Parts: sequence; C-alpha cells; structure tokens
Amino acid sequence: MKRKKSSRKVRGQERSRSKRLREDFLSQAGRAVNENGQLHEVTADSLRFKNGHVGKKQVLDELERLSVLNASKSNLKDYIKNMIDMVSSFVIADVVSVKLFDEANGDICYRYITGRNGEFIDEKTITLEEEFSQKTVLSKELFFTSNIGREDHFLSIASFPLLFRGNLLGVFSLLFRESIVLNQESLSGLKVCAANLALMIQNVRLYSNLAGNHFNIIRALVVSLEARDRYTHGHSQRVTEYALQIAHQMGCSKREIKLLSEVAPLHDIGKIAISDTVLNKVRRLTDEEFMEIKSHSTKGSIMLQALGFDKESVQIVRWHHEAYDGRGYPDRLKGEEIPLLARVLCLADAFDAMTSDRPYRGKLSKAEAYEEIEHCAGTQFCPKVV
Repeated sequence: MKRKKSSRKVRGQERSRSKRLREDFLSQAGRAVNENGQLHEVTADSLRFKNGHVGKKQVLDELERLSVLNASKSNLKDYIKNMIDMVSSFVIADVVSVKLFDEANGDICYRYITGRNGEFIDEKTITLEEEFSQKTVLSKELFFTSNIGREDHFLSIASFPLLFRGNLLGVFSLLFRESIVLNQESLSGLKVCAANLALMIQNVRLYSNLAGNHFNIIRALVVSLEARDRYTHGHSQRVTEYALQIAHQMGCSKREIKLLSEVAPLHDIGKIAISDTVLNKVRRLTDEEFMEIKSHSTKGSIMLQALGFDKESVQIVRWHHEAYDGRGYPDRLKGEEIPLLARVLCLADAFDAMTSDRPYRGKLSKAEAYEEIEHCAGTQFCPKVV
C-alpha cells in the first residue's frame, strides 16, 4: 500500500510549483518589455503613465516583491490592494477595480475598487463598470473601448480577464475619463499585471485550501479524542466559546479573536498520544501518570507545528497550562512571558474543567467556580483576564 505524502513534503511541492510558476511569469513579463526598457510609447493619445516611462527593472522588481511578499499568505484582500496600488503608481487611471468569480454561486463580485486619490465611487460608475466587465466574463478575453458612446463621465474602459489555466478567477478593470489608445507596449504591460494577479489569487487559494484541510483533519482528531472519554465530550467546543467570550470582553482585536477561534478547539489535541488507561483513570494519578498527562500540551504543539500551523498558534497550545506565578507547565513561564491568548485559554479551560463532571469528582456550580477563579487571580490566572 502506498504511503501518503507528508504535509511537509506537500508544502514543499506547492512552494516549488509556486516558484516555477512565478519564474515562468517573470520570464513572460521580461519578454513583454521592449529593448529600450519601456512598456509604452509616450504620446498624447496613448495610455498615460506616471513619470514618463516605466523601466523594465522597476516593473519586474515591483512584481517580484509583491509575489514574494504574498506567496505564503492567505489574506487575498491585502494582496489585491497592494497590486492595485502598484498599478496606480504606474498608470493614471481614474478608477481601478478587481472583481473575483465565486464558483459556489457562479457570480462575480467586487473585492476592491478605488478612484484616483481616494475619489468617491458612485453607483453610476459601478453600474458602468459592471456592464463592460460582464463582456469580459462571457468571452474570457480582453475588452477595450475608447469611446463608450454614452453620456457617462467615462470615455474609455479596459477589462482584463484573470485567467489561470483557462479558468476565470475574476476581472481586472481600468476606467478613464478621457479617450485613450492602448498601444501594444502598454497593453502587454497591463496583461502582465493581470497575469501576475491571477497567479497570486490562485496561489493564495491553494494556500488557504491546504490550511483548511489541515484544520479539518485536526478537528476530526479532536472529535475522535473526545469520543474516547464521555467526561470530556464537548469540552473543546465549550472552552472555545468561553475563551471567545473572554476575548471579546477584554477588547481583543479581530485578528486575535479569529486566531483564538481556530486554535482553542485544538488545545487538547496532544491527548491523542495519551493512553486511555491514564485519561480515564478514576483514582488518583501516580506521579508518572501525571507527568504523562502534562505532556499533552507539548505533544499538541509538536503536532500543530508538523502540520504547518504558525508559530503563534503553536505557542498558544504549548503554553495554555502555564500559570501566571510561574508554577505551570511545560516551561514555567511567568506573567507577561505567557502570550495573552494562552492566558485567556488557560482560564477558559480551567472554568470548563471546574464546572464539568470528572471521574474523580463532581462538578462545581458556576458561582463556586467564579469564587475559585477570583481566589487564584495572580497565581494560576492572569488578573487582567479574570
């Protein structure tokens, strides 16, 4: 029976493929630049570029910088904004927009649209852009006109399909208040930008899919873990809910709350490596058995690291049993040395443990648990979190 590829090997192959695609793209971009290092002709009726002309090295350096910066990130919105900002630094367009194709409902919607110098985009402009970008959606080809022929305040529009291996990912559009002509050089330059944008959209989606698959695998393992012990059934979900309530009340950022929502369900994943005999033991644990139980936070962090989770997530799982006074485990961190979200998770985990039945004791009431938490503020728990 063939062995499944490790996640590390898969990630390495994805990075190699992304690197090859990026190199292919940069090679094509280089061919699009003429021998004089210009992407356009500076004439009165040609597409207007800032600073007179754009050098070959400048374009390639900017595109490579964006590619490297965003190749391993899943924040597609930030990448699109950066790409549009780059195009806007070269081209004097009055409106630039990117719309992405949603495979789920077969629709195409805005991800980013901006006017020159932050100019307000009215409904009339959006309607106009939508009408012409739809032509690109249907044909999967560039649509360009320098004479819209209506009493709109725009005269020219260029819509580029964002294609990856023939699949439509979206539309990249530029609108102009003047009648312009796309010569071959300027057209090639914008096609290169569209090709790079499509490549990176696909790359970000691949990265997101990999991360999502890892997360789903781990969640399935958590469900399997809790099925081994009727006393901890639903524990991870309750801890997540408590942790998010605490984080909201503390005013944590959206990024922190999102991270906590992803990591909290996985905090006890290391218990998969703990024997059922120890996990379900009714009597008092021996010192050796207690050490085995305590190892779950370290084992969990190792598992997440092997699956490609980021450093911050790994640390939260590793340190969610650290105590504020430094008497926790596994590394005996103290006070502010413990990441804030690990301190939040510590309190949420303890609260659920206190208010749930265990094989060795009955549950406490919520009032009793609150009293115990107040008593342990500054020792086991961070006073700010309490």
